[in-house]
Amino acid sequence: MSAPAKVNTAVGSVWFNLMAPARKLIVSTSTNDGPVRINNIACSIHITYRIIGKSLRPMTMEAYTHPKHELIPGSLAQKIAQLILPAAIQWLATQKVPSPA
Repeated sequence: MSAPAKVNTAVGSVWFNLMAPARKLIVSTSTNDGPVRINNIACSIHITYRIIGKSLRPMTMEAYTHPKHELIPGSLAQKIAQLILPAAIQWLATQKVPSPA
């Protein structure tokens, strides 16, 4: 497991946390950094991508209003996951991910 990295994406700054043995990438916002904005809605996010070869597949996508922490409907979370994907793929290319066992 590598140390979390703060990365600028199309929706704002988020944290990438590579869970190498599990071949997952966790993307989330930090309460210290504040929310990201999508469609002018301030939200906190938690997205889990599965690493398959050199590509990423969203597994879980959660978005919550900030600061009330109310769940935002799935279509917005999906849009956030797609907007973050290019930065996630670019960042992942710089990381060492072990081959599946």
